[in-house]
Amino acid sequence: MFNPKNNKSEHLTASRDIYNQEQGFTIKTDFVKFIEDTETGVNSYNFPIIRDTPITQNIENLLLQSNDEGGYNAYIIEYGFTKEQITTL
Repeated sequence: MFNPKNNKSEHLTASRDIYNQEQGFTIKTDFVKFIEDTETGVNSYNFPIIRDTPITQNIENLLLQSNDEGGYNAYIIEYGFTKEQITTL
């Protein structure tokens, strides 16, 4: 189960992070990417995650993709680069 965590950023604006204790990570909801295929109607939300104990140096995101039942399937996506490498792109 996901539990909300309220935090304040450097700019004193309220943000909402969601912590998943079972999986040991926080979902950063301030940085969501929404993508929709207008032909099929399939859409997805992509959120950065921060693990309590990192298992890799690569960037990881939570991907929620719509399904035929009207809900969403959840996936953890690991990208083949680190935060440092992405700044050089």
